[in-house]
Amino acid sequence: MATEYFFLALVLPMVFMFPISVKWEIRKTSSIPWLMTMGGVSCAAFFFISTTVPATRPFWALFTAVSLSVFITMGFLLYRFHRDPERCPPESDGLMVSPADGKVIYVKTIKDGEFPFSLKKGKVISLDDFIQGNRFMDKGVQIGIAMTFLNVHVNRMPLSGIVRTIRKIPGEFHSLKHISSVLENERVYTLIEGEQITVGVVQIASRLVRRITSYFQEGEACRIGDRMGMIRFGSQVDLIIPQTEGLKILVEVGDEIKAGETLVVEYGPKD
Repeated sequence: MATEYFFLALVLPMVFMFPISVKWEIRKTSSIPWLMTMGGVSCAAFFFISTTVPATRPFWALFTAVSLSVFITMGFLLYRFHRDPERCPPESDGLMVSPADGKVIYVKTIKDGEFPFSLKKGKVISLDDFIQGNRFMDKGVQIGIAMTFLNVHVNRMPLSGIVRTIRKIPGEFHSLKHISSVLENERVYTLIEGEQITVGVVQIASRLVRRITSYFQEGEACRIGDRMGMIRFGSQVDLIIPQTEGLKILVEVGDEIKAGETLVVEYGPKD
């Protein structure tokens, strides 16, 4: 068997899937081992086919091995995307959980009802522009959570209460690497009124997203950790929290968090 075919069996799956890993914004710590595993599977398959079916031409053995490697990988990725594991939210009052799996990319202070980023050559943007409606707060905190293709894409309620508003905001499907896309992209805004605090959750589409599904309707009661909806493929979820007594943010930029399980906020009077 020609050495060059073994080399091609190793390299071709990596060459084929590397652009996809970049486009899906998969972290290097995950994508590099994944690509190396693909190459190993392809080499093993090529060796098995070549030795068990000697009459097979090297080209077809190579084609079959690479195709098998890509097929297995895509199946694994789709399995990870459609996972919906059970989560165990806390039962204590005054705690809020993450609405999404992913990585905390910002924790920003909101002042005077302004969107906490300067856009359009320094022009100040109202929070109303982000949620496309009358804001429910003037001061507070906005937490951004970035999701990749490998994260669980079922979002969950951050606290118990009543769903007061569900608003779908039409928009574009740009990459969320640029903060301006947060205001331009399609998104779904959900307002949840709890006993002590009212919060907003904004599910934001990215270039890979074509559907954001809500599982609740306005006026329905929800409990902390309930499945609130799903974003198809990688995207972003923002949690908007008004300033209130005892408010304490429990996460930092860079933290990896889980929907319905990771505590992100503590609030309310302390005994």
